[in-house]
Amino acid sequence: MNICVVGYGSIGKRHTDILSSKGHNLTIVSKQENLPFESYTNLQTALDNNKNSFDLIIIATPTSKHAESLKTLNANKFIGKILIEKPIAAASYELADIDFNVLRTQTFVGYNLRFHPLIQFIKKELQNQTILSFHAYVGQYLPTWRPNQNYKESYSAHKNLGGGVLRDLSHELDYAIWLLGQWTKLTAQVQKASDLEIDTDDQVAVLFQTKRCPSGTIILNYNDQITQRKITINTFDKTFEIDLINNKVQINNDTRLIPVPRNETYKLMLEDILQNNTTNLCSIDEGLNILNLIESIEKASKEEIWVTNPSI
Repeated sequence: MNICVVGYGSIGKRHTDILSSKGHNLTIVSKQENLPFESYTNLQTALDNNKNSFDLIIIATPTSKHAESLKTLNANKFIGKILIEKPIAAASYELADIDFNVLRTQTFVGYNLRFHPLIQFIKKELQNQTILSFHAYVGQYLPTWRPNQNYKESYSAHKNLGGGVLRDLSHELDYAIWLLGQWTKLTAQVQKASDLEIDTDDQVAVLFQTKRCPSGTIILNYNDQITQRKITINTFDKTFEIDLINNKVQINNDTRLIPVPRNETYKLMLEDILQNNTTNLCSIDEGLNILNLIESIEKASKEEIWVTNPSI
């Protein structure tokens, strides 16, 4: 298939590595030079030279530039599939001029952790369970996140690029809603607490309720010197502890290891997009819901209030 990847940073390179290994024909949109694929410096030129020939376009630019690419695709009446890296945009107002009726059935958001075998496992396990509480925690020290890049130069460090831990690690928001149902109310703290040389938030704490869960917490941070990504869920008769770094799950006193090869979640997500299997993909509406959740968390923190979901 013919696939265009817009942006050639760490995530863009990951997508191209996976897709090129499967034999797909790749085009890159990037200002970088001497790339190993056909390349253009802007998306409009790539579309002009490959009119209607792309089966899939992946938007892997900094978050603040996602809306710009979507508007270009909208204006060109692009009819192929679109994958937008998470979150869908830095702010909802950036999307005001986009006709989502055109994009709705073909556009997905890159919340690949839905495809992690442990998330798949717990989703099935929870189907017939009454959930009492849910707690998700993720933390990694930002300077060690991308070994080949100075963290101060990354989009994560810059608010104007759509950085900050709330948006960077919004996977936790997505899989929480995917597992627990729509959020109903929340309160939160969004802070810059460390001495990292960034102008974005570096730690977030959310207390929330959903249709299925009366008590949930999500903690995100750039400050953890021990890389961690864990979930604890209590039901009437079971406690589930999921470790997404070490790929293990404990159910009461029973512990299981589930090996997960590197890039497996990305591979599975891309395969489902290309094979038109939408069961586990994050739809455009779900992606917009997560952006609404992000902005509601910021509102709750800024105003020190509980926020009720306006769509409930």
